[in-house]
Amino acid sequence: MRSVIGRLVAIALGVAMAAMLGEIGVRLLAPQPLQHIQLDDQIYFVNRPFARFTYARENEYSIEVAYNAWGFRGPLPAANPSAGVTRIVLIGDSQTEGLQVRYEETYGEVLRRNLERLLPNRHFEVINLAVSAYGTHQEVLTLRRYGPRVRPCWVVLGFYPGNDLADNVRLPLVAEDINGVRLAEHRFSIGHRLWLGTKVGLASVSHLYTLLVSRAKALFSRPLSRAGILEPSAPPLAGESRPLVLTEQLLLIARNDATSLGSRLIVLMIPERAQIMRPAASEPSSQDAVDQQFVGWFEHARILYLATSTALRAAYQRGERAFFLRDGHLNATGHRIVGEALADRMAPLIQKSTEDSCAR
Repeated sequence: MRSVIGRLVAIALGVAMAAMLGEIGVRLLAPQPLQHIQLDDQIYFVNRPFARFTYARENEYSIEVAYNAWGFRGPLPAANPSAGVTRIVLIGDSQTEGLQVRYEETYGEVLRRNLERLLPNRHFEVINLAVSAYGTHQEVLTLRRYGPRVRPCWVVLGFYPGNDLADNVRLPLVAEDINGVRLAEHRFSIGHRLWLGTKVGLASVSHLYTLLVSRAKALFSRPLSRAGILEPSAPPLAGESRPLVLTEQLLLIARNDATSLGSRLIVLMIPERAQIMRPAASEPSSQDAVDQQFVGWFEHARILYLATSTALRAAYQRGERAFFLRDGHLNATGHRIVGEALADRMAPLIQKSTEDSCAR
């Protein structure tokens, strides 16, 4: 018995030592982008308020991030906008939160600066409420939680079809019945909270754990663009799939919620890196077909939108690289291109609208 116990202790110590050495090695040679989130019954997970951390991936970026009291990037908005200020709210996922670049380089800040250049007699405030790995359902729930406090004139929904459609069927936040699609009430069980809380805790401190999770996802051909530590990935999409139809209904809910706030919604479509970098003469991809389907649907549903693929492809042809090569997210150049295109799209809309009643 003593011999068996001694062997088990030796094995445990060996595993612990190997894990410690592996953690040190990954931190030094291949740092990973750690998550700083916490579970939330209504939205499933949120950024941890007041978190301070370095968001890094190997040799591609290393960004100092500071969340405000609500758990978002940027200054905490005042209860009431300053006189003459047009307030714009961004909701979205990692492409909109932009942890891979400095806050002043995100497309939200580029949008603000360019709107003030295009409309010099106006002032703008852009509030970024995006959270990495969110689906459209979580973005709408975020708008419901903070929209009445912020009272925006415009809501920009950063839409990344590359993973948003799959994200929208991965979490128990949507209910479907004979009356249509609605956002569901959610509460974690004690066991589920403990299990997911352990995974969240590991993903916030361990570079080795994050690396192993990403490698496992790559092995099973799962999307690398979201964090994926909470739930398994959804099956691939095909045709008029449930994820596609469900996403359309969620976008309608987003438009209705924005209208109830006295705001106007515009959907910002962000393509995948592969869609931009493929040869010009190549056949359209399946993701291109999905994007085009949404463009047609936006026209039919009369939802304002901007497809940024044209601006990003033009930049690529000029030799500008808008995405990180390994990470796949927009880099500073990509955020600049998207922000400028969005400002060009919104400026005439703002100028023509009855904005005086909204610029409080």
